[in-house]
Amino acid sequence: MKAFRLLLCTFLSLFSLGQASKLAVPSEMLAMYNAYVLDFVKNGAKRTLGPGLSNEALVDFGTFTAHVWIDIKFDRKGLFLSQAPEYGKNTLSQITKSLPKYPLYDRSHLLKDDSVTNHQMVLKKLHHVVQSTRGSTASGFSDAWKTHLPEFKRAFAGTQGARLSEMFSVGLKPLFEKKFTTSNLKSSSYPVLDTDVSYVYQNWGLTAASEDNPIDAINKYLEWYRGLLSETEKTRGVKTYLSHREITASIGKSLSQLDSLDSCD
Repeated sequence: MKAFRLLLCTFLSLFSLGQASKLAVPSEMLAMYNAYVLDFVKNGAKRTLGPGLSNEALVDFGTFTAHVWIDIKFDRKGLFLSQAPEYGKNTLSQITKSLPKYPLYDRSHLLKDDSVTNHQMVLKKLHHVVQSTRGSTASGFSDAWKTHLPEFKRAFAGTQGARLSEMFSVGLKPLFEKKFTTSNLKSSSYPVLDTDVSYVYQNWGLTAASEDNPIDAINKYLEWYRGLLSETEKTRGVKTYLSHREITASIGKSLSQLDSLDSCD
């Protein structure tokens, strides 16, 4: 009976776990932490993010991340002792070295909100939490906003970039090259805001440039792509691609809204 209860408990706990794109995980961790800082400084013990952590003082990045992401152990030094980690290649590299093959996080450790049930909703919630803190008169909030809003935006843009890059390599590129067997879908590198981080995703113009008639080729590619988005009976590969596309579109919408939040009222 004890073994059964343990198995049942383990099974039920999986409903609170979420798995992110491994390429995007470091950026998502940084977005989560910066949102947590703003939430903590404004709301303290009444915050939405980081339930179960100290209500008396901000925890550092390593403590927060180890609380939320299960089976991840960070060295207690450098970046992981910081309360203001800076988004960049070096930071992402340090985090990546500590990641397991399939990083999992516990939504109940991240959020005090049972209505959030999937990863897309988690990312939207981060945006809403940050947006809701604007204009706080709490002690120290103005300085926290000036530091952590830009870092949140960089990390959120990095999350979108990483997901777009992964969508290109394991999603769209194989689908494209299965359809157009004599063509290779080419990519270009795009920077993440004002950082040294960049990701790649599809470049239709560069792909069409290698064809005899580039204009006809790009029209053909885009007609296929539009059809891909509107297919009524989608293959598993298409469904997965479109699911991730929806997430990146949602992040893009959030970033556009955050562009108006560069300073407190």
